[in-house]
Amino acid sequence: MRTKPFSNLVLLLALLMLMVNNVSGVIVEQSEIELGKSITGGRTILVEEITATWCQSCTEIDPYLEEVAQSHGSRIALIALHPDDGVDVFSSEASQARIDRLVLSHDNYSGTPSFSVNGLDYQEGPESWPSVQREILDEETKRSDYQEISVDIKEASNFIQLDVTTSKITTDQQITVMLLAHQKQLPDGEFPGGQTRDRVLTDMLYLQMGNNQTYGERINITSIQHGEISSEASLKIFVGEFEYWSIVTSVEFTDSHISTGGPTYSLGSLEITNKQFTNYSDSKLSAFVLISFFAFGIAYIFIKK
Repeated sequence: MRTKPFSNLVLLLALLMLMVNNVSGVIVEQSEIELGKSITGGRTILVEEITATWCQSCTEIDPYLEEVAQSHGSRIALIALHPDDGVDVFSSEASQARIDRLVLSHDNYSGTPSFSVNGLDYQEGPESWPSVQREILDEETKRSDYQEISVDIKEASNFIQLDVTTSKITTDQQITVMLLAHQKQLPDGEFPGGQTRDRVLTDMLYLQMGNNQTYGERINITSIQHGEISSEASLKIFVGEFEYWSIVTSVEFTDSHISTGGPTYSLGSLEITNKQFTNYSDSKLSAFVLISFFAFGIAYIFIKK
């Protein structure tokens, strides 16, 4: 029989492989968007952060989040939710709706930054980040069974044409489409940190059986059809004001199903981005990130023993 130390070694090697085989995410170049590109996936893990433009501790942890996002590549999609608190200048209908969704299955989110991995456990405060990393690793190692999502993306005259296909959704499921702005410029004023914020959720669309919900004005439905085998939707997404953006598509349970005690986790997700990622392969920062995750992997093994 294999011993526990051997199993721990296998887990550590798996962690290192995740780090060494890092990818840059599903990046689309402008020329690819103009010609049209087809992408299939679903393994991506959603990591939602409740943040705020006034939050000092959020700006302090943001560089670490960026390193993690780049080191994990397309395996995770980091989404910044800005609450409608009357102060945050990046608050949006979409962000508040997403926060309200998380509150359905967790206690009220009272602090920033706060985190949820795939809609599961709630973690609050910068000191919770090691636990969040552990949850990301847990979800990655379990993400063998997921709902596949196929996306065709192409630039039209003044918008992005997005065609989404997945297995037929049921009455308690939905296709969620989220638009994120990268390097979003803050207005004039006094804010902690730099003058931009990343991964800002600006618009969102819930595609459900007979009940679609739109948050914001940049995502419009052209058509939607639920067949016997698959669900298909065609969308127009207006990204013209954003130099860098991401589109995250996810299959998940509806808010009404969650409110009655149903599961909260994502069934499958896919992120497409035109953001330019820094190449860390030859930098000292790359070594730092790898060593940090190596140390985390060792700590994780001992915690699990």
